[in-house]
Amino acid sequence: MITWRDIDKLQPIRTENLPRHREITGADIDSRRIAGGMLFIARQGEHADGHEFIGNALHNGAVAAIVEEAWFTLASPAPDWPLIVVRNSDQSLRDLAGMIRRKFNGPVLGITGSNGKTTTKEMTATVLSSEYSVLSTPGNYNNLWGLPLSILRAQPEHDFWILEHGMNRPGEIAELCHISRPNAGLITTISEVHSANFDSLEEIAAEKLSLFHQLPVDGITFQNLDDPRICEYSPATTHVVTYGSDPDAEIVGTITDVDNYGRIQLSCEEIGDLRLPLPGRFQATNALAAIAVGVFFAVDPKAIHQALTEFSPVPGRTNIFERHDKVIIDDSYNANPTSMRAAIDILATYPTRNRRVAILGDMLELNSTREEKHREIGAYLSQQGVGLVLGVGELSRYIVEEIREHQSVRTLHLDDSEACIEILDDVLQDGDVVLVKGSHGIHLERVVEAI
Repeated sequence: MITWRDIDKLQPIRTENLPRHREITGADIDSRRIAGGMLFIARQGEHADGHEFIGNALHNGAVAAIVEEAWFTLASPAPDWPLIVVRNSDQSLRDLAGMIRRKFNGPVLGITGSNGKTTTKEMTATVLSSEYSVLSTPGNYNNLWGLPLSILRAQPEHDFWILEHGMNRPGEIAELCHISRPNAGLITTISEVHSANFDSLEEIAAEKLSLFHQLPVDGITFQNLDDPRICEYSPATTHVVTYGSDPDAEIVGTITDVDNYGRIQLSCEEIGDLRLPLPGRFQATNALAAIAVGVFFAVDPKAIHQALTEFSPVPGRTNIFERHDKVIIDDSYNANPTSMRAAIDILATYPTRNRRVAILGDMLELNSTREEKHREIGAYLSQQGVGLVLGVGELSRYIVEEIREHQSVRTLHLDDSEACIEILDDVLQDGDVVLVKGSHGIHLERVVEAI
């Protein structure tokens, strides 16, 4: 959907060797994902400079590369390279995404929240896919470079967009909405997350709720009545769809059963009784959000039921599987105090032939209360009948210390994921159920792979 006219609207400082007779088929910042006809956007990343991979991208079929003026003036690019020279690649990425968004006239659902936003996004995309061709944010592409890239994946056949909006600092949601311009909005939950950049939970709530503020008057607000801060919000949009266990909600769901593996049965008038394939009572909120969206956009109730019954878990987010005679509860993608307790609840009730083991990493991005929050997790975990606890990372030592004060549970503290991996064979046993959870920066996904 990107055209050479869009490139001209970027007002590049200069261009070199542009093959304007060729169609632009997409765009990416990773040269390894570039295929024929795609635009390569060279940006300075956290771990690598994309300008170092321009040659690889062109070799893989890139139609041209967007590069920064600072690099161009110092480098000696090959004379035949097709280049678009701009002052700032990230800004050009955002500007291009904004252009593509303005061409699209269909529904754009913006999703954010402290917990459950990725699972809710995936559930909603699965529900809508029976009626629509859905563009959905891949993985966690929800920041100021990931969301624009999600938009640049749009193809002409896509008639419904679902875009996840992340948050690390004040004002970021509004910046993302300036690009995505959602006409529907859904906030999953509001709790203490990314608090290192916020002084209070009220500030976090205000930032999350700013998604609703960005909606047009004729837009749609999907409102979770089970969350006290979302429930208090007074939507200004023409359309408001409420959901939750609250009997006053438009879409009401009731948990009628929880099996031995923590999977809930949800009763909802719109689609009937439903057994979710994922453990955790919190999955009811995620599913009800997807049901609310599906019902509003006229998806057949039977299709909604089937989509949620057959839903596959998202890797790193309460994904349960067996490996080497052990059950792994892989919740390694991220962690905050609320989601940590929810994961521990699953471990505490999950059937086991041997022990329940918790491998817990630091909860990063907390404010000055980080020691207190980790100790609270340790105190909570000490009451759950866990046989072995491994703390991974600097802050996790507070979890371990708190457990030692309450129970004579075997505990170990490791500096990082590599140190944890080294001792796995010595401490894990056949028949164990193992929970792995921590913030993404601790890289416990490597521990999951090593078990």
